[in-house]
Formats: sequence, C-alpha cells, structure tokens
Amino acid sequence: AEKIAGPVLASSGLRRAEAGQMMSILENILAELRKNGRIDYFANIKPESALGPMIYTSLQELRVAGVASADLSADSFVDPVKANAIVAILECYEHHMCEQKLYDAGDVWRIAMQQENSQALLILPPFVELTAREKDFVTKRAGENFVLLAVPTEKSIPAEYDFFRAIGAANEIAEVFRRIVALRMPIDTVQLVHANSEEHVREIFLRAIAMDVPVTFAEGIPVVWNKAGRCLLHLLDWISADFDARILVNMLYDGEAKFSQECFSAARQQRKNIRKILRETPIGRGRNRYQFAEDWLQREFDAVFATVPIAAENPYIEVSKLAAAVGRVYARWGVFTDASEIEAQKKISEFLSDAALWADYRLDFSACLDRLREGVTRLRFLSEGSKAGHLYVQPYTTAGWTRREQLFFVGMNSDMIPGAGLQDPVLLDDERQKISRLLEPQGKRSTKKRIQFEQVLAGLTGKLVFSWKSG
Repeated sequence: AEKIAGPVLASSGLRRAEAGQMMSILENILAELRKNGRIDYFANIKPESALGPMIYTSLQELRVAGVASADLSADSFVDPVKANAIVAILECYEHHMCEQKLYDAGDVWRIAMQQENSQALLILPPFVELTAREKDFVTKRAGENFVLLAVPTEKSIPAEYDFFRAIGAANEIAEVFRRIVALRMPIDTVQLVHANSEEHVREIFLRAIAMDVPVTFAEGIPVVWNKAGRCLLHLLDWISADFDARILVNMLYDGEAKFSQECFSAARQQRKNIRKILRETPIGRGRNRYQFAEDWLQREFDAVFATVPIAAENPYIEVSKLAAAVGRVYARWGVFTDASEIEAQKKISEFLSDAALWADYRLDFSACLDRLREGVTRLRFLSEGSKAGHLYVQPYTTAGWTRREQLFFVGMNSDMIPGAGLQDPVLLDDERQKISRLLEPQGKRSTKKRIQFEQVLAGLTGKLVFSWKSG
C-alpha cells in the first residue's frame, strides 16, 4: 500500500508524518482542547504526555479504518461526552495534518484503495495474520489471483520435541546456547524463535557477542543497543539532568562520545587528559559551571552550549528546534569507526534531521526530550534474513521457511502466547463494532494469537525445543 500510495501523496506535496511528530501534534491538540473544556471525559488523566499514548493507537486505528470525524455519532459510544471528546480530537488532528501538508497510514490506505487493480498473483502462507483493512486491500488488488496456502496436514508435524523451564530470560537463553554447543550443532542449522519478546532478543544479542557467535535478526535490533545509539540517549539524559558532568564523564570513559579534533589535538599537545580535567573540576550541574582554565576546552563547551537551548529560559519549546540542536551536538561528539556503529549513527542522524523538519509545535522541555528519546528507541537496524554460517533469530509469527533442522522456541510464557485479551481503553469492543467493521475487537486477541501459533507449528519440521521462564 505504501509503495502504491506513497508516490501519489508525495506528488501532491505531502510528507509522511513520523510517529514522534504525530504524537507531538496530538499532545498539542489535547492541551488546547483541555484548555477549552472539550475533552472533559478525559479530565482525570493528566498530563498530555500520559493521555497522548492512550489516544494515539486508537486514533490511528480510526484513520486506517477510513473513519473521519464526520462519520462518528454519539450513538456509537457508551457516553455522549466521550463521543464529543473523540470527535473533537479526530477533527483537530485532521485539520493539523491538512494544514501542515502531512499524511499518515490512514491516507496511505485511502489512496491505495482508490488505485486501479493490478490482478497480480499474490500468495500468502496460512499463518500471516491480516487485518480487516489488509484483507480488503489484497482482495481488491489481486481479486481471484489472491491465494492463501492451506494449513499443512498432520504429516508435517515434527516427530521430535522437548521442553525446559529456566529462571529468568538470561538463564533460558544460556541453556539454549549450552545445548547448541553440547550437541555440536552447526550454527546455520539452528533457528531461535521468540514470542515477540524484546527481553529475549536482547539476551540472545548479548550472549552471541559474549560467545562470538555470528547471528542475524529478521527484524533487526534497536539502535540503542549500539554505542552510537547509547551516545544519543545519554546526550539527552545529560541535557535533561541540567548538564550533569558525571553523565558526560561516563560517556567519555565508555567511548560513547569524543570531543572535536581541535580539542583533542590541543589536549594531546599539552599532554592533558580531558576526562581527568572534567572529573576533577567541581562542576556538578548547570551549564554556567563549565568553566575551565584551558581555553581550548572552554571553546569546545562554549560552542556546544551556544547550540543547546536552556530549559529554564525555554519551558515550552518546539520539538523541531530541540531536535536540530541535539543533532548538531551529536554530529560534533558522535564519532564512531566500527561499521555497525556508523550504520546506527546514520539511522539516528536521519531521524534527527527529519525531526528538525517537524512543524513547530511547542511542548514542555522535558516532553520534547521524551519525544526524541522515544523516537530513537523505536529505530532498528541490521535487519537480515537467514544466512549461511549464522544463527537466525525471528519472531514466532514468521517462523519456519528456512528449512533449518533445529528450532528453539523461547519465551513461550502464557502472558506472551496467547497473552491477555484486554480491550482498548479508549475504544471498547462494542463501540468498535458500531463504528466500522474494519475496527477489530481487541478482547479476542488472545484467541487469534493461539490459532496463529497453532498454524505456525503445523508448518514446521525438524526438532523443536520449547522453553519458558519463571521468576
């Protein structure tokens, strides 16, 4: 849908809105509506940074379902006051997106559904879970050429399987690697499947590094697991903590930041240790306390502080302005040489450049930092498929299709598979059914996940080991 609608929307002069940008727009809308008394239904949920994430997901679902503010009526909601609040939020969101010439997933689906049918052959495996909107799209695009493969018969069910339990995710992953080593398994015959658990993926990542095991991740890994990502996170922490010198010293010791070449050359010429100077100078917090006898070091910080806004002077600030300032400091101090670090830095720099172009919506200074922190935390890189000589890691929803002999299913706890079937706190299931057939009920998610998991298992062969953690 993005490939079909993207060029059409771009030719109209529209830009794709980033998640952080849409969240900033939403928080501004909520603050304005609260001031005008138009969202009394959510009056007890403060501040906007707490209400925003609650509303955001439901808002995007309405947009993807093609529901506009004009389509909503009070009869669809359990409370007319709630209906007025949702309509007001959606109406303001539509106005802001139009005014700023931005488009989101809702616009993508709307335009994609308007384009001519391709009638191309489309084949999908049985465990691919499509939303109601996605089903409409593939049916319209492919028509009779849409083929959903049948669930494999009982002949495909593996003959060998095993189970084990471990205390904590770290011990669970350690046991998996112990079995791989003990049984002398060729690493490219092994696949690790997880229940969409970031905790298990991180443990796999750390264990692979510790044991020098080559590994590829189907969905990539977060950039914040890399030194380049940690550099930006700690830089934001440094600004948030009123430039606490201890954070900066730790960044220098951990190799997450390096001062400019001019500063480094001057320090080397005078046989001075920058980290030692910072550690021994009684700075504490506050940019005005960064005073040094070394003029080259003073110039370094003067250049940085001339870029970064002061929170006390800017209690409310544009996210774009802060992103541009942080981007300049990151470009100055984020110097990396490792190939993966350079790739992560490129992703982060692109994100900061995009954030610097966001509309000038003003938020609380700490909220702006949170937007940037959340944005970089969502970034992933090093996404690769199955590779010879490498362990392969992927979520259970796409397991198989690699023909590897040994599969370890980790994190198979009941809270993950099938998980809880909780309703959306903003749009209840009864309300969803009244608003649009494309809004799927959330209370039945656990049943759908269980069925999807069974379909995945039915298509696997080889040796399976299931594990879960306790404690």
